[in-house]
Amino acid sequence: MKKRVWLLIFIMIGVVTPFSLLNAEMDYSLAEMDFTARKYVMQLNQQPIKLDISPIWHMGSQSLLIPLRFIAEMNRFSVGWDAKANLATFQKGDRHFSVSLRYPLIELLSDQPLSHYQIILKGGRFLLDHRTVEKLMGIRANVDEENNQVVFYADREEILYIAPQFALFDLKGNQVDLQKTLNEKSTRLVILNFYSTRCPICAKAIPNLQKLHEDFLKKGIVVIGINTDTKNMEAERDAAIKKYGLTYPILLDPNADVYTAYSVAGIPNIFVIDKKREIIQHRLGVDDSYFAFLRKYLDEYLKTK
Repeated sequence: MKKRVWLLIFIMIGVVTPFSLLNAEMDYSLAEMDFTARKYVMQLNQQPIKLDISPIWHMGSQSLLIPLRFIAEMNRFSVGWDAKANLATFQKGDRHFSVSLRYPLIELLSDQPLSHYQIILKGGRFLLDHRTVEKLMGIRANVDEENNQVVFYADREEILYIAPQFALFDLKGNQVDLQKTLNEKSTRLVILNFYSTRCPICAKAIPNLQKLHEDFLKKGIVVIGINTDTKNMEAERDAAIKKYGLTYPILLDPNADVYTAYSVAGIPNIFVIDKKREIIQHRLGVDDSYFAFLRKYLDEYLKTK
């Protein structure tokens, strides 16, 4: 709980201007996948996601070795393992490759010519150099050798990111279950917003969220707020809800269980979730430019999905 309090303070005091400047220049249709050597967390558009094994910087080739299965599945490759043949297979449309393990020999097999690559097995996981990942998966990479960091870029729609299931109570004591809400025939998408009453950026976002709720509810877009306030803020919270005339459900996360499950790195933090429980859009720190994009995105989604 203490970590959350300090994080909220940091967000409210330290990053108001950077968020605004960042969002003004952001391409919201793009996914940025950020990996750094020796870190067990990567970031997808600033959203931290845990890794079961950390990337490794390979000095000889000046490349970052990336957890192969993780980045493949995130980019919607189907991954298989043939235990008898010790063969891992990766496929997405016309793109396919495999990794053969005949310990200590590890061989990368592909229709594409691969003259130089670095691949290792660590902790039961294959790690492959970022240049080969870039080539095999058709994604663009930008490397920062000084910080042993690589950022991959892809179309956001090509990214697979599943939302954790949860059930929380609203202010009236009614339980709201994410999966049950998505299963309702009328629901097309759910928009989650993690926020705090005392967060000034959150306060600026709330009118936009209320307007989204009013304009899109009948079209199947369900807006839900998840309040991250600490104890003894009930009166302040309720006063803010009344002030902004909020009519979309506000859920309470008193033990920060959902906050933790979603690896919330700051607030406001918005997740757009489809009926398959995939997070199809996410943004940490929002301003009017993001909501302008989100409205266009929702209109287009409703026309095509």
